Amino acid sequence: MKALRTIGLAVAVVALTGVAVAAPAQNQGEGRVGLGMNLGTLEATYSLNTQSALGAAVNLDLMTGDFDSTNFGLTAWFQQKLKSREPVDFFMLAGLGFGSQKVGTDKTSGFQLFAGLGTEYFLPGTKSLSIEAKLGLVINFLSQTVPFFNPVTLSMDSAKASGTEISFKDLTGGLFILRYYLD
Repeated sequence: MKALRTIGLAVAVVALTGVAVAAPAQNQGEGRVGLGMNLGTLEATYSLNTQSALGAAVNLDLMTGDFDSTNFGLTAWFQQKLKSREPVDFFMLAGLGFGSQKVGTDKTSGFQLFAGLGTEYFLPGTKSLSIEAKLGLVINFLSQTVPFFNPVTLSMDSAKASGTEISFKDLTGGLFILRYYLD
């Protein structure tokens, strides 16, 4: 499964690099749309103007093996450029998200609020192809259902728990996002 993802990412990099070099960007401001991806996450950004943008992402990760696992997430955010010097942009972002995870019969879901900093590096010779990284503070409001064997009834039962988690995390979902801007 990992080999298939690696091959898919390599094909996407080659294809996007060819398209980006063949068609350099004309538009750097309002209405610019960027599509990004990494191993399991698809992102889209929409530039409101040259300094700010809205973004959304969907994450889906299916694993099989000793423990079947399903991860799903939706996030949306606002980002504002702090500094822009070719070929690098620095920005801050804030947003919210929803996620769920199922590992075997354990289920966890929750909402999150996040804020952080990011950087976007445009590959040489193009303003359409970039690599982006984001790091930030995340507050998760979680709910978990865990099955267990009940010795009183001699049957399987489940328990629910909830809590709050505060942590620093990679906000891209996979170290970086490869993004192509449609112009």
